[in-house]
Amino acid sequence: MIDGVCGYRFKKTHRHGLCEAVIGILILISTVPVLAAQPHLEPVTIQLRWFHQFQFAGYYAAIEKGFYTDEGLQVSLREFEPGKDRIAPVLEGKAQYGVGDPSLLKLRMQGKPVVVLAQIFQHSPSVLIARRESGIFSADELVGKRVMLPLEDIGSAAIQAMILQAVGDLHRIPTDMSLPPSLLAVDRNTRFRPGTGRVAER
Repeated sequence: MIDGVCGYRFKKTHRHGLCEAVIGILILISTVPVLAAQPHLEPVTIQLRWFHQFQFAGYYAAIEKGFYTDEGLQVSLREFEPGKDRIAPVLEGKAQYGVGDPSLLKLRMQGKPVVVLAQIFQHSPSVLIARRESGIFSADELVGKRVMLPLEDIGSAAIQAMILQAVGDLHRIPTDMSLPPSLLAVDRNTRFRPGTGRVAER
């Protein structure tokens, strides 16, 4: 009989096998807290309304700081693809959430299964830009002026609502889409802020 390395007295032939078993159990027990600290994360995709840039800083920060992980989510951000509908990925199940605009209300009226979960901005960031020499300072002064505004584009719903409120009829303002549809312009280097009916100088 000899002293075993584990603090007990065993026969020499059984000492190493039993101690290895004890060590194995201790290792297993020590890994339990690590496994418990790594719960299964639910994969979630958020469709952005534009390319990666500062306006989505809140999402980037939440990922880096682990806020989503704390809620059991593994979040990935999907940026805008030119020429493609920004809402389609959500409707098709390619993304669980999306960043939208007031056009979601119109989509809802058309029967699309979209739901507004949170209003991040209290006012629409969409603007109209005009040239300084045009002398246009309010939305009602747009009557008879050419505006580069795609009336058939649901994404311009906020601008259309502003004009409708100011002049009563969208058709009183002729539209011209000869420039890229990503711009909304008239003839003055100022910005109209929907909801105010006024312009903001640069």
